[in-house]
Order: sequence, then C-alpha cells, then structure tokens
Amino acid sequence: MIPSYQEVLLPFLKILADEKEHSINEIVEKISFKFNLPPEEKEQLIPSGQFSVIKSRVGWARTYLKMAVQITYVRRGVCKITERGKNTLKKNLKEIDADYLKQFPEFIEFLKGNKKKVLQSFFKRCTPRISKVKY
Repeated sequence: MIPSYQEVLLPFLKILADEKEHSINEIVEKISFKFNLPPEEKEQLIPSGQFSVIKSRVGWARTYLKMAVQITYVRRGVCKITERGKNTLKKNLKEIDADYLKQFPEFIEFLKGNKKKVLQSFFKRCTPRISKVKY
C-alpha cells in the first residue's frame, strides 16, 4: 500500500541523517523500498498522469519538512538535513506528522498561507548581514 505523505515524513528525514545531499529521485526509491512497494504501486500515476503517486507523496513530505526547516534545498531536486532536522531525529520519535511540525513557527506561517513571512524568516536565517560588511 502506498504510504501517505505523513507516513513518509520520518523515513524521509532518516534518509538524510547521513548529512549528505540526496536527490528526490533517490529518496523516492529508498522510500519505495522501505515500504516494500511492488512495481505496480511504484508506477501508479496521479490523475494528471504526470508522475507517480509515491513521487507525489514524497514531494509533499519534502515540502512539509522544508517549511518546518527540517531540511533545506541545496539545489533543484536535491536536499539536505538541517540542524533542526538532526535535533528532531535525536528525539527518536516513532512518527512525524503535521501536528508535530506545527511547533515550528515557519510551518504555521506556511499553513496560514503567509508566504511573505515564511520567505522573510528563511532569508533571515540564510542570508549574511550585508549591513555589517565594512568597505
């Protein structure tokens, strides 16, 4: 049975525990293996026919983990675990779901649809302070 995006959250994060960069295609394959998906389920397409259901579920898990700052995008289609993600794994949780992610303010803003606040928070964390540079 194809897992829900919430069932994918913890295994996704565990794949990134090695702190290396991983492609979304690699993660889809590892998740498919973990859940013992037979070929017909791995190949089952979403209604639009553009990609597989499992890739869609992994994609939603990736989005939720990114919005909760558990992972970061290194470049298109490639992600890596963050310090926050490592701290989550240290808790040895049995599962991660949307309710767990709601403890993070960035995720709440994402759920509210406040993209501006999410982006501001992201850039505050990721962009060096240019005003501190002396010329």
